[in-house]
Amino acid sequence: MSNQKKNSIWWLKPLLAVLGALLLLFVGVKISTVIWDRYLDPERTTESSAVSGLTLPEFNPGSVMTSAEQTPGSLPETTSAPETETSSDAHETDTEYTGELQVPYTRAPGKIILTNKDFNIPEYKSPHDANGDGIDDQTQFVLGAKEFLAQDPQYKSSAYYKGGYPFPDAQGVLYGVCTDVIAFAFKAAGYDLKALIDADMAAHPETYIRVTENFDPNINFRRVRNQFCFFKNHAVSLTTDPYDYKEWQPGDIVVTGDPASHAHICMVSTRRAEDGVPYVLQLASTGQSLFEEDYLTTCQFSTVSKPIYAHFRYDGFNGE
Repeated sequence: MSNQKKNSIWWLKPLLAVLGALLLLFVGVKISTVIWDRYLDPERTTESSAVSGLTLPEFNPGSVMTSAEQTPGSLPETTSAPETETSSDAHETDTEYTGELQVPYTRAPGKIILTNKDFNIPEYKSPHDANGDGIDDQTQFVLGAKEFLAQDPQYKSSAYYKGGYPFPDAQGVLYGVCTDVIAFAFKAAGYDLKALIDADMAAHPETYIRVTENFDPNINFRRVRNQFCFFKNHAVSLTTDPYDYKEWQPGDIVVTGDPASHAHICMVSTRRAEDGVPYVLQLASTGQSLFEEDYLTTCQFSTVSKPIYAHFRYDGFNGE
């Protein structure tokens, strides 16, 4: 080949080299993505774990059925499926759970919002109305929790507040933790959970976990272990089987994980999944935007396994 012809295509070799490098980069990215999705991603769903041959963390679910034992979206044999036509005037259309979900739920949310009424479950009303506003405590707990979460709180475990109860910062951002959902729910109903736990801790220190580590009144009532001990002392303990769905009511309190080590606390909401299992109201992680979640049948599969540990119904203890 003449030098003149070689000079006219001098760019061919660099172009081929660049194209080859891009091809190798593309293949490398695809392979890395597959490896991450199947083996390394801590937020991978149980389904993807099963496909890749990985095993879930060991836990003792008691009578809780796993997703392999229960068909997603199915109802217990003891109940009939509720009407699911979105055009029904009796139901509210789901407008929150659209697009990609943030949590790998075992059952996808439905197109309509289901409540106690759809499963013929009588709504529990507390015999107490602590703040005298005409709304019973149990109902008020749910309203208070929703009011707190409507402020779009951001999870921050290091957030500290003089007086204990969180309030928005100078930029209007409200930081909090899971226990604040319960504290504000009680505050809305007329109960000062901080004062109640402080008094109970002083009167019955032997019933509290690692009581010597409780050193700050602004923090003590915001610890899961202390809320757990208070409710264990002064609330009714109920089933921990989420599929015993008739025994769960909006306003009930749920502790997941061992309170002596690393636990979470949340409140039962008015909404239920297609199998009757209730959703919960919770502040659980940074970046959270949905605060009413289908959590009770997935908590044991999370990165840090937290099976349901306790289920309480508070019925008017006044601290005396």
